[in-house]
Amino acid sequence: MTRQAGVALLAMLLLVLTAASYLLLNKLNGHTNRFVRAADSQRALKQAKQALLAYAMNYPELHNKQLKGPGFLPCPDQDNDGQSDPGGCSSSGRQASIGRLPFRLLGIEDVRDSHGERLWYVVSNNFINRQSDYTIINSETPGLLSMAGVDDIVVIIIAPGAPVAGQTERARPGNINSSAYYLEHRLAAGDALFGRMDVVAAAESNDQLITITRAELMAMVGRRVLSEVRHALQDYTAAGGDVHYAYPWLVPFADPNADYRTVRGQHRRPKNSTCLDSELRTTRYPENSDCLEDSRRNFIAAGVAVHDIVRNTTDGSVGVVVCVGAHELIIAGLSLGQDNDFDQGDAYYIHTRKLSAILSGTATADSGGLLLADDTRASAGSSTGQGTAGCRGAGSDKGFKEIVIPGDVVENTTDGSHGVIEFVTRDMLAVKRLGGGEENDFDPGDNYTIRSNASKATAGSAGLALEDGRANFTAMGVRSGDVIENISDGSHGNITRVGDSTLHVDALAFGHDNSFQADDSYRVSRYNSVPGTRHGLLPVHEPGRRFASAFRVDYSVRQADGNLLIAAVAGPEHLALLQSLKASLSTAGTIAFTAPQGSCIWTIPAIVECSGRGAPLPYPAGDGRLTVRYLTHLRFKGEQTETADDKHIRKRTVCLGYGKGCTLAPANTALPYYDMAIHSEITPAAGLTLTDSLINFERHGVVAGDVLINETTGAAGIIQAVADNTLTVYGQSDNDAPYFKAGDEYRITRPVIAAEVYDDSGAVVARAGLVVPAAGAGGYLRVTGLDYYLSQENGELPAWFIKNRWHTLVYVAYSAGFVPGAKQQCDRAGITSAVADCLTVQGTLATTDTSEVVVLSAGMALAGHERASGRLADYYEGYNATADNLFQQAEMSATFNDQLMVVSPHPWAE
Repeated sequence: MTRQAGVALLAMLLLVLTAASYLLLNKLNGHTNRFVRAADSQRALKQAKQALLAYAMNYPELHNKQLKGPGFLPCPDQDNDGQSDPGGCSSSGRQASIGRLPFRLLGIEDVRDSHGERLWYVVSNNFINRQSDYTIINSETPGLLSMAGVDDIVVIIIAPGAPVAGQTERARPGNINSSAYYLEHRLAAGDALFGRMDVVAAAESNDQLITITRAELMAMVGRRVLSEVRHALQDYTAAGGDVHYAYPWLVPFADPNADYRTVRGQHRRPKNSTCLDSELRTTRYPENSDCLEDSRRNFIAAGVAVHDIVRNTTDGSVGVVVCVGAHELIIAGLSLGQDNDFDQGDAYYIHTRKLSAILSGTATADSGGLLLADDTRASAGSSTGQGTAGCRGAGSDKGFKEIVIPGDVVENTTDGSHGVIEFVTRDMLAVKRLGGGEENDFDPGDNYTIRSNASKATAGSAGLALEDGRANFTAMGVRSGDVIENISDGSHGNITRVGDSTLHVDALAFGHDNSFQADDSYRVSRYNSVPGTRHGLLPVHEPGRRFASAFRVDYSVRQADGNLLIAAVAGPEHLALLQSLKASLSTAGTIAFTAPQGSCIWTIPAIVECSGRGAPLPYPAGDGRLTVRYLTHLRFKGEQTETADDKHIRKRTVCLGYGKGCTLAPANTALPYYDMAIHSEITPAAGLTLTDSLINFERHGVVAGDVLINETTGAAGIIQAVADNTLTVYGQSDNDAPYFKAGDEYRITRPVIAAEVYDDSGAVVARAGLVVPAAGAGGYLRVTGLDYYLSQENGELPAWFIKNRWHTLVYVAYSAGFVPGAKQQCDRAGITSAVADCLTVQGTLATTDTSEVVVLSAGMALAGHERASGRLADYYEGYNATADNLFQQAEMSATFNDQLMVVSPHPWAE
């Protein structure tokens, strides 16, 4: 009996063990299955994340959006077909959009989670590709999503899993595209104006998520940017033929935000737009006028004004704004281009004369703390123009969004504080912090300005001295040799001395008064190379950006055509002086200008504007009391070629009337007329004085020394004085007065080469100019020795590079052996007897001291960075912030996000 009981007990124990094992295995299998399902979902999420990162990095090529650049992301899928839907991007003012992952657009398989459900996708709205081409994305662009206390998220991808309570009917037609039937995570309403949008979960949730932070996205985009810079530098040095260029001199690092802005975009209407009808063309605007229309750009809000210069960088034409509407401009005097009109898709640039006014204002009632409000930004604007013929599209706001982006710096000029802008709406700005001031906050009535290098002169400005008590020119990086433009006066010159709030120039020329006065608008040209700089920012040419350059002009105009010279003198007593001036400006000659005397502007590689004002020279026909100064103000299109100077710096030549390569004997082709876009009828006139009530000559840029041509009579004379609507001219070269009468048609041009003779008091006693008439002239013209460093218009940098301000966030360094004129190698310690000058890169795995050229991109501001300071150490970390030959690579982290790439020697050759 006992034996039977023991057997029964053992059997029961085995049964219990078997049941327990079954339960244990069943539970383990459940855990394993859930783990496998979770792993399957994670694989799908990671695949989707990599596809979105690849899409953002290659966006310009994927959609042929060369102006937008990398970093853009698609709108979500709203109808479950795997494609991005424009309606999937929220337009309600919210910070994010939600829908399914557009897997077909991303070029990946139909990825699903472990339950067989398609993935959902939340995207920060400031990164969506449906935004304007002018939207700027770089490492300063914040992610507007937040989750579980983590900010700066750009994308959240969600695997919904199996239905939970309340989601059992997700497959019904009305519910299949509703996130409420799939996700327990919701977009919190948040603040539609400022602050990030939270993604929060319900208490019970089986959603699985993966994120893309701004740091992760910019790590990919930054590598793309560095690759573009490396290729640009390599292509610059590897010129065709036997010419080998050195790397260009760099720009000394200075506050990246101290730079002026351009209004850029694309013409959106087909060719021969109807905004200028035949009546307008014949009664108000000249034949070479056209409309520029861009529905994505608010010209009034951006500060475009009558008399601003517009450059069509697709066909090369240049013209003057004569009428401004919200989305439409009328451009007069289009010349030098291929078609001299605006065709659909043509790209344009405008440097606005009123930029300093648009960038400034006064805080209004809703301002407080870190929030700046300016309700005047939402007030109605109006069209402006000459005469009564206005542009269409009157009325628009003057919103911040046309001129401000996150990462810009706002200065509270009342309390002296400044901060980096984080969020922007039409009439409000929010900053992360304010510092450096008395109260470090915004109060109603505080004056503010957006930091740039365009502002207004203050009291104390006079002559060749500019005073601006609100600026710190030293911190801005302004230095001797930089070009400064007096926008109000139309003059420009070279800076010779820099103080914190004062600048001195050597001379001002080509303006009305050629001097500084209080309230004059000015700008200082940045991102031009500075000889001797081998650590710094890239030198870049933008259309409309003036830069100092030496150059030489070779010219000839056929005298037989009667197009030689229009000259003028102050009085009959100077007739002998006039004859000798004619001889000095003969039908052919050469005039050279050094860098301090000359400056230029590139529109496209074959179109250049150059101004030169030579040093005073003893006048050969004078009695010792006279000096002569030669000037040129060229704007022309021709064939272009490249050369290198003795230090292997790239130079460019533009020529007309020469053979291929600008080297053969002159062919005497037609020379272009310099069109100042003033074609009108004389109203009241008397003798040598012309009045036109419809034209403001000063604002249009007419100055003494320009030439007025009376097209009705054929008479012409050099302008002596300019005052608003009135011009006074000298007599003709034979001293016969070109008498004007009402109704005569006229136009104004500018001499190719001019001469001014001064007496010992500095007064001009004679002027002469070599002029090409409106019908053109036979001859030749060549401008040689022009600086030409990295150019976006020449295809050396992508179209999106400067627009997205990457040139402000990329730092370059050369070994001393690779600067212009050097031996094209770096000396390594222990290899040569010379002191080692190679760049050393300390990496996570090894250290190399053989690098010749490196480039770095700045990530987003890290904790402790104060970008408003403009200092190198607030953009780069570790050894990269020391401006020496030691650099650093490291893993991306909360304390290091620089990215570095070696340009030379090529990594694959090491």
